[in-house]
Formats: sequence, C-alpha cells, structure tokens
Amino acid sequence: MMLKAKLLLLALFIFDLVQARDYIEPTFSKGGLKFVVLDKLTNKKQTYTTSGNKPVTVGTLEITSKACFESAPDEQPETSAYIEIIDKKVADDNQGAATVPEILYQNWMFASAPSLNSFDHPQYNITIISCMENK
Repeated sequence: MMLKAKLLLLALFIFDLVQARDYIEPTFSKGGLKFVVLDKLTNKKQTYTTSGNKPVTVGTLEITSKACFESAPDEQPETSAYIEIIDKKVADDNQGAATVPEILYQNWMFASAPSLNSFDHPQYNITIISCMENK
C-alpha cells in the first residue's frame, strides 16, 4: 500500500515538473528594439530601431538596448527591454569644449506600463514598442 502511494506521489511530482517547464520558458529573447522618442519642445514623434549593443543617437542622448524580451504568442502581449541612456553633452569651460558622458538611465522599461520605470528628461520622452531580431 505504501509503495503504491509513493509511486503515485512520484508520478504526480514528475507530471508537475513537465507542466512547470511550460511556464519557465514563456519569453523570447531578441536583441533589437523598436522605440518611439517624443521631443517635448517640438511635439514631434520619431520611431527608432536598434540592434544588439549598437547605440542610437537622439540629440545629445545615446540610447542602447542591452536586452529585449517578448512574451510567448499564446500569452498576454508584453515587451520589456533593458535600456541604457547616456547624455553626451558638451561641457562649457574656458579650456575648450569636451564631451562629458553621464549615465541618465539604466533600467528596465515595459511597453504595457511605460510610466512604471519612466525616463524623466526635460526634452525627451521614450516609449518602447516591440523587440526585433538583430540584423
């Protein structure tokens, strides 16, 4: 009797592991990213694409997508990307102009909730749209 109970528990445990594997791999990793930048001063939107660790320059900002994940097609759509934004502004001093890079943002952004980890900048608003394959 005990042997049957142990075998039944073992079978249920293995069945749960097989089902759990479906939940462990729900996302698809892609290197590229498609995003929109809103210039708040001119009220113009522009769509950009980046692949891998290649930065896109918008004004003095350099935007790089480090990772991008999308949910599986049979689940609720969700796109998340790890983005790094560096401001390469020119320093004004008496000894000449020099570029002073400053990391403004290094965090995850989500397409379904853009205000969750928003990028606060006086001129630009950035929203991710979707992941893309590396070119």
